[in-house]
Amino acid sequence: MSSTNSKTQQLLAFVPLVLVAVMNSYLVRAIPGWYPNGFDFAALALVNGAVTTSALGDQFNKAIAAANIPPELFGIV
Repeated sequence: MSSTNSKTQQLLAFVPLVLVAVMNSYLVRAIPGWYPNGFDFAALALVNGAVTTSALGDQFNKAIAAANIPPELFGIV
């Protein structure tokens, strides 16, 4: 492999990193403008922004039972 080709590959390897950094910077600045009032966790009955995973698990179990999906597909026995 030539030295020029190797340098090109090394440069291209940084493209995803630069893209992520640029998009992260953009989104950090843009999202507050899209949601000026922030997000209200209380509207979803999430006190202090806490998510109770056991409650989510119960909802998940009810949903798969209602859809007649075998729980074994999700490792639930």
